[in-house]
Amino acid sequence: MIRSILTVCCLWCFGASACAAAAPPNIVFILTDDLGWSDLGCYGSSWKNTPHLDKLAAEGIRFTQAYAAQPICSANRAALMTGRTPARLNLTDFIPGRPVLPSQKMIRPQIALNLPLEEQTLPERLQPAGYTSALFGKWHLGGPNFSPAEQGFDHYYNGQANTTPTDTEGGKGEYDLTDKAITWISEQPKGRPFFCYLAHNTPHIPLGAKPGLEEQYNKASNPTYAAMMATLDDCTGRLLTALETQGRTADTLVIFMSDNGGLSTMEGIRTPATSNAPLRGGKGCLYEGGTRVPWIMRWPGQLPAGKTDATPIMATDLLPTLMSFAGLPAPDHVDGLDLSSFLTTGKHPARDTLCWHYPHYSNQMGFPAGSIRHGDWKLIESYDDSHLELYNLRDDPSETQDLARTQPLLVNQLLTRLNDWKKSVNAQPMQGPNPDYDPLATWNLARPKKSGAIELHASDAEVIGTMLRYEPNPKKNTLGFWTRKEDQAAWDLQVPAPGRYRITVMQGCGKGNGGSLVHVMVGSTALPFTVQETNGFQDFRPVVVGEADLPAGRTRLTLAPQTKTAAAVMDVRMVLLAPVK
Repeated sequence: MIRSILTVCCLWCFGASACAAAAPPNIVFILTDDLGWSDLGCYGSSWKNTPHLDKLAAEGIRFTQAYAAQPICSANRAALMTGRTPARLNLTDFIPGRPVLPSQKMIRPQIALNLPLEEQTLPERLQPAGYTSALFGKWHLGGPNFSPAEQGFDHYYNGQANTTPTDTEGGKGEYDLTDKAITWISEQPKGRPFFCYLAHNTPHIPLGAKPGLEEQYNKASNPTYAAMMATLDDCTGRLLTALETQGRTADTLVIFMSDNGGLSTMEGIRTPATSNAPLRGGKGCLYEGGTRVPWIMRWPGQLPAGKTDATPIMATDLLPTLMSFAGLPAPDHVDGLDLSSFLTTGKHPARDTLCWHYPHYSNQMGFPAGSIRHGDWKLIESYDDSHLELYNLRDDPSETQDLARTQPLLVNQLLTRLNDWKKSVNAQPMQGPNPDYDPLATWNLARPKKSGAIELHASDAEVIGTMLRYEPNPKKNTLGFWTRKEDQAAWDLQVPAPGRYRITVMQGCGKGNGGSLVHVMVGSTALPFTVQETNGFQDFRPVVVGEADLPAGRTRLTLAPQTKTAAAVMDVRMVLLAPVK
């Protein structure tokens, strides 16, 4: 009876004061760079290359609806370090940001080029509880005079962002950073808490991995990326083993997460790096694939083991939560919530709305936008052309069914909430129209050849969906993984002169997979065609689907499957529009 009373009292104290009854824990925070939501085995990957991270999830809490505060690195790292939304910090893009290009209809706001020194960071806030702090790896929040040393870290080792893969090192300096972190932890005296921030450069481009591992995962969609996951997992396993060997497992809170969604578009060799399916999009956009991230927490005896939780949480929540676990009072002027009671007792946080403000064109073809999630509903507002999208994430987590036209009242309500939030955080708007804007320079805008023909290449397609992706040279150069009939491919194109155009699709389809019905939507015309079986998905044959009368100017062509008869719809290398003489 006495034991039960003590247990209840401890839980009550924890929930009431949001601080652990135990001594302040050591904190090991492992942050990855561009790791996709579904890249780990425990999140659905079939590569079987992350056993240590899968075990970590089994021993702690795995969150399935955890979010980055921004779909890009520096902005989210600033949110993690301060607990404040990137919009409030005016640090909404990567540092130094993307220059204004003729392809951009609007001019982005000027962003802060460093995390201001007056902002209190997590290591600075942990100091009153006696913490010593160290950062190993990527900072990306400012250069000289704005380094980790000026922001509360007692020790900093940046390592190398890119290394030559060997038998003892991966392509991103993973082992070097991990070994340095292990050594530093071993030097910390027992009884004094520490904060170890291990910020891997993995798996940011350029991709690189041990050759032997690449061969081991040669059946993966991206062998280099799969090998990088295996290296990341191995390094995590080394660190966890070191904690156990040093007798620190029980008093150490381990956190693992990504800074934003995985890179799912073309950006250099061996890319797209990954797919965030079943989520839409990836790094650099406000669809779920760009903001939802893997997030695991383990603290033996203090947090539940083997728990999977779908409560929406955000990167800004990390700072107030860790302060509570350290026994420190709730911080002032932060946007995140203290999740300590939720993590230990299951009491859900008093929040049903999350907001984002990303006024930038990203390197990953993302458009400037704001977004709000309220309950299961999510609204995206484009700052480029003011179009609105509405999705129900419970019924449609892949964001394929835009309900904005059928739910006008809800759209207005959510847009009002989003605008009110932006005012409350003093979000910096776009600076206005780009005077040098050139519609012909817009991404994916295909220009006609001298012959008048227009070539739409697979590498230039906009992918609308979750599984379809561009698979680059040197091996493929195709739109592939078309395993969902809901996925579509689209191109914007400039028609030089009004007239009639013959449309040909260069398609491939493996034996036994033909017969899917696809509509070519161009202008006001819908042309159906049946996918022809070839000797393989990479054996491309031209299929003339019909002719369409097109006006001069900009238009859009979409490949929209209506049925899928077997494993995949088809592969596509190119669509050709040739003028009919």
